[in-house]
Amino acid sequence: MANSEDNNYLSGLTDPIIPIGFTPHDEQGSKASFNFRWVHAVIFIFAAISGTAAFFVLTARSVSLAVDPITAEIKSKGGASFRLVQRYLSRTGNYDLTLRNEG
Repeated sequence: MANSEDNNYLSGLTDPIIPIGFTPHDEQGSKASFNFRWVHAVIFIFAAISGTAAFFVLTARSVSLAVDPITAEIKSKGGASFRLVQRYLSRTGNYDLTLRNEG
């Protein structure tokens, strides 16, 4: 008796599965295409600049130059280097240094 009550109860809750019509793809749809926009150019330029800066920062060395007198002007030629307060951030290689001071 409990079994027939369960079947009546479940039959009211479940919907029958009804098949739908199916037609195969005719392979004449739109092809995926790439439309170049100015946003893509901005993203590419930003990624190129960021990648170059990251490569330089991760491969460069910190160089300290102790000059007497401290007021001397230091110029570095021969590669990419950036002055950061009293140190230079530069990649390994040969550099020409020019020191100048009045007097």
